[in-house]
Amino acid sequence: MKFITQDASINLNGRQLPVNNANGTSLGCYTQILWRLENQMTAVLSHHSKMFVAHIVLHCHGYVPDNQLISRFMKQFMRRLPKEYARLGRAGYLWARETGSVCGKTHYHLVLLLNGNAIRSPKNLPSICRELWQTDAGQDQVQTNWQDARVVARGDDAAFAGAFYWFSYLAKVYTKGQRKPTANDYSSSQIKHRVTADVSRSYDVKTSSNRVMCMNG
Repeated sequence: MKFITQDASINLNGRQLPVNNANGTSLGCYTQILWRLENQMTAVLSHHSKMFVAHIVLHCHGYVPDNQLISRFMKQFMRRLPKEYARLGRAGYLWARETGSVCGKTHYHLVLLLNGNAIRSPKNLPSICRELWQTDAGQDQVQTNWQDARVVARGDDAAFAGAFYWFSYLAKVYTKGQRKPTANDYSSSQIKHRVTADVSRSYDVKTSSNRVMCMNG
């Protein structure tokens, strides 16, 4: 069962975060993806005092029914990053697949959640992405807007909310679901939160403060 919210915000871990739902005119966003996004953003910041965030779009030449391309890309990409950034530490990410309603081509939105103390600017990231996606995988263009990349400091709630709103686009219902039944619409890193004595975590994506719809699938 999948849960969808059409609200302008969602309560996650006791924090009300803005959601890009096109002012209520969209089909909504999957709450599971929003939860995973907040979870991994918070996990990265529990280990690093600053988090470098960026958004990349990886275009395929046509429709792909499964996620072998992005899985292979992520394995190579995550192996490559520590070689470029020696103090990288834990590296977080979340990707979501979409298939264009007009062209029928698949593309992947990829969010990077990296150690902001090791990375302060994109530097070599564009060339790495193009090499692995276009040259090695033989796929279409890599679309980026590195001017939007930013660093979010731990404790900066406004910056966190701004980045979450930016990335909540990946959770939208529209253009998802066109895939093999065994394939997923998204995946993410599995970084565990650094546990401290004064931190406890609980999540509820079906809170009474959010208007949530359910759908099977």
